[in-house]
Amino acid sequence: YIRGVRGRGIIYHPDVDPADAAGLFFARYHNTLHKTQSTTLEMNFIGKTAVITGAGRGLGRCYALELAKRGCNVILNDLHEENREKTVKDIVDAGGKAASVQYSLNESDAIMQFALQKYGSVDILINNAGHLMDKSFA
Repeated sequence: YIRGVRGRGIIYHPDVDPADAAGLFFARYHNTLHKTQSTTLEMNFIGKTAVITGAGRGLGRCYALELAKRGCNVILNDLHEENREKTVKDIVDAGGKAASVQYSLNESDAIMQFALQKYGSVDILINNAGHLMDKSFA
């Protein structure tokens, strides 16, 4: 199951496809806006720039694809070149704007500098990168 929690984002269950999770997040956000504001509110990000870390696969990839579909310029940062470049290709092939970089999160200044040089601003930051440890904390 997936459940949005105010201030905590999405609670994700491993049996749910990440694409469904990201789509549900945007749909839920759109429905909330639609109910509280007038008539036909379209959620778009035309002309905005997003920097997404961990954007090569999983939820990071879903966020990148969804934001690009809504008109956002997307900067993808991921250490896995093949996944990152596939996501960029998918966005560009669909008519979106995307570029990628491969920096450690310790080099966040370089990521932001790249985004500023490429698109002139950074409006959205999704810090999605993480490292899964396959062992117990005990």
